[in-house]
Amino acid sequence: MGVRGLTETVREQVRMGRLLPFGDPVPAGTGWIAEGAVRELLTGDADTVPGGRLSRLRFSPDTTAPPLGRGERPAAGLTTGTVRLEAVVLLSGEEPLPDAADRVRSALAAGARALSLPVTIVDVRVDGLWAPGDPEPAESGGPAESGGPAESGNG
Repeated sequence: MGVRGLTETVREQVRMGRLLPFGDPVPAGTGWIAEGAVRELLTGDADTVPGGRLSRLRFSPDTTAPPLGRGERPAAGLTTGTVRLEAVVLLSGEEPLPDAADRVRSALAAGARALSLPVTIVDVRVDGLWAPGDPEPAESGGPAESGGPAESGNG
């Protein structure tokens, strides 16, 4: 494999992000799904909420939750335990912002449940107003931004 092929392989792996646990937590290492795939699916779920647009979605370990019972330590680079979602959204303002944020939170939580992700907290922060004619927000929060403290909200 040449330098160009190696570079493309590394880019693809970075774009995928970390591997997140999903499925039944027992036995250890039941299943893993790429963070990038989860981001695509959950962004679609959040964008079904009228008047809301997801501008960032981050994944981090929920260090406040008890362990899931995965007895063995996974291979390097694999995340264990429960997951915390941190979403930043733009809302249209057509309804009270807390109500719209709750609907986005519910959509994200339902999407995570459908994927069998062990999500314990979904934080939603409203970052501004969005008008239906405005251009789509640029999504950020790829692998380079994964992790870190939540900015606001509760699950």
